[in-house]
Amino acid sequence: MEGGTIGISAAVHGEFVEIHVDNPVDADAEPPQGLGLGLRQVKQRLQGRYGSRTFFDAKIREGRHEAVLTFPRLFQENQP
Repeated sequence: MEGGTIGISAAVHGEFVEIHVDNPVDADAEPPQGLGLGLRQVKQRLQGRYGSRTFFDAKIREGRHEAVLTFPRLFQENQP
């Protein structure tokens, strides 16, 4: 409600794109139990599109929510 800062960064590492997103943790909120619905859907969509060629992680670290998404920078329809 009071606002905050969202950090977004992206980099290309060879044939992969890596995106980092982070924002402050609400100090009054209860700790999450695993991934929320939105994060689960992001993970499922990445896996549905790229299979084992993707990586997704979300965690709380040093008072911030952090999410890391890694996927191929070029998509090929016939890839496994």
